[in-house]
Amino acid sequence: SEQPQLAPNLAQELLNLTSELAFEGLNALEFEKIKALISQDFKLEVLLDACISIIRIIISSISKERDTAQQFLLNVNETLTLLHQTLLDSVQRSKEVGHKMADLNKKIELKISQLSSETEEASTIDSLKMIVGQKLEALTLDIKFKEDLELSERESLANTLKEMQNKINSLENETSDYKERLAEQRFKSLQDTLTKLPNRAAYDERIALEFNTFNRSNHDLCLVVIDIDHFKSVNDTFGHSAGDKTLQVLANALKKSVRVTDFIARFGGEEFVIVMPNSDLKSIEAPLEKIRKTIKAIPFKFKNKNLRITISIGASQFKTNDSIVEVFDRADAALYEAKNSGRDRIILKK
Repeated sequence: SEQPQLAPNLAQELLNLTSELAFEGLNALEFEKIKALISQDFKLEVLLDACISIIRIIISSISKERDTAQQFLLNVNETLTLLHQTLLDSVQRSKEVGHKMADLNKKIELKISQLSSETEEASTIDSLKMIVGQKLEALTLDIKFKEDLELSERESLANTLKEMQNKINSLENETSDYKERLAEQRFKSLQDTLTKLPNRAAYDERIALEFNTFNRSNHDLCLVVIDIDHFKSVNDTFGHSAGDKTLQVLANALKKSVRVTDFIARFGGEEFVIVMPNSDLKSIEAPLEKIRKTIKAIPFKFKNKNLRITISIGASQFKTNDSIVEVFDRADAALYEAKNSGRDRIILKK
């Protein structure tokens, strides 16, 4: 007996939760099919199957991302290992060349010393010429070998450095690609897929940032909560696709209506929040009134029936020793006061 009442509420809650998720490729296509099914069929069995399918997609997506991260780390480790080995080989080669150079220098010094002593012992010009000729020829060969060894070492070192640079460039490119992928995922994780506005997670980040700034500098800061009036009746009367379209149109209008310094996000369902820094309650009344009138003026038409959508707005200002939750609760209470007193109005609560 509870199923007819319970299932639509579960379906709406499930749709709200799915608005926080974003996938790629085949998972994205499958996810959209599941969302469409949820909006059309409220049977508990269908919703249960949808939940299981969504969990499978999430697990698949997490597994894929884990595999990508593991492959990236493997590539990093492999490149670092290769660089380390190349460096060790280069050091070992330099040591060996150093030993050879030291031996050559000793040989050259010995031959020069022998040349000096043997020339002193030479008794004739012919013997002197023969000694000098032999020693100089041997010295020339040693010096030539030394030059070839130095040249080979320089070329080997240059090739090693080039190889290391190529590996480092490859690693940098792969790291850059992975950073871009992470940045894109982070962007998607902070964006509401239906309205393209920042989502609840993005709001939590922004309000924490503004709250810290408020505590440091004590500048004025206001929080606004907006709710679409009678939104459930739009879904019930015209279907969830009409509800989705309404959310998209209103989100776009809200985004264009807020000031450049303001931050707007979809909080969940048909509720939006606006963070308004450097503003007190008195200064935000006119901008909020403009937003209310802008939304009310948007023409909606579903199934050949004209419809006017309105919003209720509650707002509060941060005070010394306030917490974020306390200010939100005040703004939320102001919103409910606006709804209970007739809707399509603004209530500001200190």
